[in-house]
Amino acid sequence: QVGFRSLSHFAKVFKQQYGQTPSEFAATRANDD
Repeated sequence: QVGFRSLSHFAKVFKQQYGQTPSEFAATRANDD
């Protein structure tokens, strides 16, 4: 549980906040290593 009603709602809010989807964010973080 992350406090969102659905994964799609979480993804929408995440993209508004960070300018990319959660999977895009994870991919860029994985490349930072």
